Amino acid sequence: MKLHPHHNANAKRSGIALIMVLMVITVLGVLAFGFAKSMSVEVKLARNASFDTEMEWLGRSGVEAARWVLAEHLTIPNEGNYDALYQYWAGGPYATNEVLNAINFPLKDIQIGAGKVSLKIIDLERFYNINLADETALRLAMDVAGVDPTLAPEVVDCIIDWRDTDDATMLNGAESDYYLSLSPPYMAKDGPIDDIEELLRIKGVTPEIFYGPGATNGGALPTGGRVGPPGTPQSDVVSLVGLRDMFTPISARVINPRTAPREVLLLIPGIDPNNVDNFLTRRKGEDGLDGTEDDFLYQSLAEILGDLGIVGQGAANASRLMSQRSATFQVTVTAELNGKLREMVAVLRRNDQRDVKVLMQYWK
Repeated sequence: MKLHPHHNANAKRSGIALIMVLMVITVLGVLAFGFAKSMSVEVKLARNASFDTEMEWLGRSGVEAARWVLAEHLTIPNEGNYDALYQYWAGGPYATNEVLNAINFPLKDIQIGAGKVSLKIIDLERFYNINLADETALRLAMDVAGVDPTLAPEVVDCIIDWRDTDDATMLNGAESDYYLSLSPPYMAKDGPIDDIEELLRIKGVTPEIFYGPGATNGGALPTGGRVGPPGTPQSDVVSLVGLRDMFTPISARVINPRTAPREVLLLIPGIDPNNVDNFLTRRKGEDGLDGTEDDFLYQSLAEILGDLGIVGQGAANASRLMSQRSATFQVTVTAELNGKLREMVAVLRRNDQRDVKVLMQYWK
C-alpha cells in the first residue's frame, strides 16, 4: 500500500486541534466550576450577612422595648415610686399601667417581623457595688460565702489593692510585682473593677469563692442555691453563693431591699441574720416566693428598716446605703430567627421617664 505524506500531516493537525479543543473545554469547565463555587460562597455570605443584620435589629429592638417598659413604670400611680420583684418590669404580676394594659404588651415572645424576642430585666441595685464595698463589707462577704477565716484577710486585702490607685501593698495584699511573676504576667488594675469576673484575676479569689462552694474551673453552681437538712433554721442554712451573687461593678450607690437577696442584705453592717430572714419571709408572702401576687406591699423604706431591725442611728446610716428605687438595669434579650437563638445583654441607666440610657450592649 502506498502512503501519502500529506494524509499523515492532516491527521496530525486534526489530532492537535482536537487536543486543543479538549484543553479549552477543560479550562472553561474549571473556570465555570470555580465561578459557580464562588457564586455559592457569595450567596451564602450574603445570606449570613442578611441574617446577622436581622438578628442585630431584633436584639436592638428588644433593648428598646425594655427601655420603654422601664420608662412606663414610672407613670404608674404609687407603684412608680419604688421598684419591687412583683412588678411587671421584673416579670411579676403587678403593675401594668393603662398603656401597657391597652396593648397587652408581653415580655416574652414579642413578634417582630420574621423573628421574636423575649426580655428578662433585673435591677443591679439588688447587688452591692464592688467598687464601693469597704473592708467591713468585704469581710462580711467572706463570711457569707463561707470563705475559710484564715484565707479571708488575704482575699479582702488583695481586692482592695486591685482597686486602689497606688502601688502600696496592704498587709495581706498583692500589687503588680506579684501579678508580673505569674505566667502569663499582667499588671494590677489599680482602678475600678469594670467586669465582675475581673475578681478571678485577683490573688486568692478562687472559682469556689467567686461562684460558690463546690464550684470548679469547669463550671459553677446555680446562683443563690441553699442547702441544709430538713428543719434547719434559715440562719443556719449553708448558702451556695459566691462573690458574683453579692456584687456588681455597675450600679447606683445604694441597695434596694425590695429586690436584694439574703446574701446581699447580710452585707449591711450590724444587721441580724434572723431579722433578715424574718423580713424575707414577710416580703415573699404566704407562698414563700418572690415576685408573686401575695408579696407583701411595703409602704415605705422606714417600714422595711423596721422589719430588718434597723432603728435609731442605725436606720439613719442604713438609709444612706439603701433605696426603694432602682436606677440601673440589666436586660437580657433572647432573639429568635429561623429557629436560631442568640442573646444580647444591655445595661440601662434610668434617670427619669424621658431619660433611660443604654450604657453598654453586647452579644453573649
